[in-house]
Amino acid sequence: MNNKIKNIILGLVAGNKYMQDLGLEFLDMDEGYMYVRIPVHEGIVNPYGSVHGGALYSLADIGAGFCAATYGNFVSTSTGNLIYIAPAMDTEYVYCEARTLHRGNKIISVSVEIKSDTGKLLDTGAFTFCRLNKEL
Repeated sequence: MNNKIKNIILGLVAGNKYMQDLGLEFLDMDEGYMYVRIPVHEGIVNPYGSVHGGALYSLADIGAGFCAATYGNFVSTSTGNLIYIAPAMDTEYVYCEARTLHRGNKIISVSVEIKSDTGKLLDTGAFTFCRLNKEL
């Protein structure tokens, strides 16, 4: 993967308050691949003690979006579907692994899996992005 693109993506997160508030961390990235995590903290936990579905969706959308952006363009979410399989409880972090399924001229499709510290599958989903005419 191009180091310039990688540094731009890292800079976008560093300058974004929402992603900083989530505690987003990059673990690995390559063209068409992204592996990120967020720590579980009181700001994202629901009254039942599990990570709120909205925080999990944000993690999936962000991970998938940056996966799609690894090709060098800004992207915009067209569709997003997340299937909640198990509650995100008893884990220090939640991890999102995103992989490109299809890369067209305008549309990029990405699959995501969200897992716990132990590797338990919590959520799975698919997102599509419109590639914008603006380079990173």
